[in-house]
Amino acid sequence: MLHSLSVMGFEPVLITPNSPRDATRQIHYYIESGIPVILSLTYPDDKAHAVTVIGHSIDVTASFCINERFFPDREGTPQPRSFCRSSDLISYFLVQDDDGGPFRKLYLQNTGVEPKDGEPPIPCPAILKGHYDPQQGPHPLLSAILVPFPLSVLLDGETAEERAISFVGSTTALAGAPIPNPTVVRTFLQLSNSYKEQWGTDEGRPVCVGRHIRKHLLSKWIWITEVADAKGLFPKRRAIGEVIQDAASYAVQIDTES
Repeated sequence: MLHSLSVMGFEPVLITPNSPRDATRQIHYYIESGIPVILSLTYPDDKAHAVTVIGHSIDVTASFCINERFFPDREGTPQPRSFCRSSDLISYFLVQDDDGGPFRKLYLQNTGVEPKDGEPPIPCPAILKGHYDPQQGPHPLLSAILVPFPLSVLLDGETAEERAISFVGSTTALAGAPIPNPTVVRTFLQLSNSYKEQWGTDEGRPVCVGRHIRKHLLSKWIWITEVADAKGLFPKRRAIGEVIQDAASYAVQIDTES
């Protein structure tokens, strides 16, 4: 499968999730980017199976998992910033399954427990429902996530989002500027030309900012992290800011003080 994706012009990347929540977050980055994700499932009898994720649900009544972080201000005093992720609202994924039919629902049983540093990954039970769904025994475990990266994309979604959170938290703390509590982030990959076209339409975005973005030289692929107020996310789902990163860059620390 890896070889086939390479021949098709992709850069396949294999991800081993640490927990059901981590798996949901990892899959979410690429589904939001329009990239189908292949899941490797393992049954108790060692039978292996693969399904392709093509979409996900949004549960507006779900609760966010809020992560409070601290960033120093100009005097070095830690300032709290609360972040959460839009992937917390996913209840199931839509998958194509050659064994059970199209548009099945795949649920990842989230225990709410995350492994600490050095601890082994927490198993990710996967429940498939819909269509040709026979009465089956034990559910499979999600063992790996295969993402067909476009060529020249070196930065993964998790790193891009973590850098965006650090950037927003650090710069607002240094500037003494408040941000929504909590702040929700959504990260996805996009062609830079398509992104520039969006700034050419009248959707309430600042015209002067759009003019500068369209003139700016960007790499072919960019990571975009939308920043929004979690309390006012629905029904309009309007972002209050965006962090843009070069998808061909390396995972290095961003300088927020210069």
